Amino acid sequence: MKKILILPDIHGRVFWKEPCEKHNEYDKIIFLGDYVDSYSHEMIGKKATVENMLEIIDFKTKVGDKCVLLVGNHDMSYIDEQMLPSRHDWVNHKWICEIFAEFADYFNLAYEVNMNNQKYLFSHSGIEWSWVKNIKEDYHLNDITKENVVESLNSLYHSDDKDLVHNILDRISVYRRGEDIFGSCIWGDVRSFISHLQCGDEQIEDVYQIFGHTMLKEPCVTDKFACLDCLRPFVLNEGKIYNIDGSQVEIKQI
Repeated sequence: MKKILILPDIHGRVFWKEPCEKHNEYDKIIFLGDYVDSYSHEMIGKKATVENMLEIIDFKTKVGDKCVLLVGNHDMSYIDEQMLPSRHDWVNHKWICEIFAEFADYFNLAYEVNMNNQKYLFSHSGIEWSWVKNIKEDYHLNDITKENVVESLNSLYHSDDKDLVHNILDRISVYRRGEDIFGSCIWGDVRSFISHLQCGDEQIEDVYQIFGHTMLKEPCVTDKFACLDCLRPFVLNEGKIYNIDGSQVEIKQI
C-alpha cells in the first residue's frame, strides 16, 4: 500500500470527481463521510447534493473495495432517525434514508491500513480512546481493544442492536455544543484532540489518525494526526500527506 486518495467532507461538493477519474493511480480511495446537507452559501442545490452522493455510490460500485466510504454525523441522521439532525435536508429526507438503507453494506465507521510499518486510522472525526473507554464501561463492550478498535466499531455499526449504535455514536463533543467531554468518532472535534493530547490523555498508540469534520481553511497535520476538512482532496503517499498538486502539507507542532 503506497498511495491513498483522501476525500474529506463532501456536502454535495464535486472536488472528488477529477482525482477519482485517475483512480488507477491510487491503491485506496477513502471518503471521510458527510455526503449530504450542503451549505446554502455554496449554492449547491439539495437535489444536486443527493445526486452527487449517488454518483459516489456508483463510483464505489465500479471500483469495489478500492473505494472506502465512511459515515459522518450528517449521514447518521438519515441512517438513524433518532440522531441529532444538523442542517438536515427535510425536503429529500425520505429519498436519502432510502439510499443509505439500500447501500448500507457500503458504509463503515472507520478504516485502518498499514503503510511502511505504520498504521493509519481513518474516521469522520477521529477516535479518542477515552470515548471508547466510556462506551466500553457503559455498555460492557469489554472485547474492544486498541488493537481491534476499527473492526469492533464497524461490527457494532452493522449489528442489529440499533439502540446501542445510537447510544455509542450520539455523544457530541463540548466543542460541538454537546455535553460530552469525549465526542464519538462522528461527533468529535480537532480542538478536543489537541486539548487531550496536550493534557496527556490516553490515546491509541502507534496509530496515525486521519479525519475531517472540523472545517478548516488549511489542513491541521501533526506528527499524531491530520484533520483535513478543507474542501479539497489530499494524498497520503509513503507516509506523507500531499495536496493534490503534489506539494507536501506542512507539519504543525502542537
